[in-house]
Amino acid sequence: MLIEATGSDKVRKMVVDRLKPTQHFMSSGAAKLMTDFIEIQNRQRATAVEEVSGEFNRLTVRMKSSEGRIDQSIHKIEEVLQSMKIVAMNARIEAARAGESGKAFEVVVQAMQSTLESIENVLRDITVASETSKATMGELIGTERKLKASLKTG
Repeated sequence: MLIEATGSDKVRKMVVDRLKPTQHFMSSGAAKLMTDFIEIQNRQRATAVEEVSGEFNRLTVRMKSSEGRIDQSIHKIEEVLQSMKIVAMNARIEAARAGESGKAFEVVVQAMQSTLESIENVLRDITVASETSKATMGELIGTERKLKASLKTG
């Protein structure tokens, strides 16, 4: 491919006259048009990358805010769970002190402890899911940075 970049008709004619059958020719006007087109495409791609990156950053901020609220909620539930365990332990002690008349109350305490264990298991699952979500968000941020760098250089 030969590109005439001078814009001179005399040079263009000389190049065209000497072209071999396997060679191709592009005039300066066509070359300018092609470079303008490529430049426009590059600007559009850069704008699209910036828009997607901005949206990704906004979503990331929302996710991090949500993660913070989830962490606070988990912590509050853990505090309530601890308090309820203490209440159940005190109720068990009082049921034991009441002797025979406290046996019915002991059944209620056992049911309460079983419920607290279930809540503790669910809370553990939520905590694991939250940590997995945070790790995944970190991976997404890394991938977004790599993609952005790749698109800027590519």
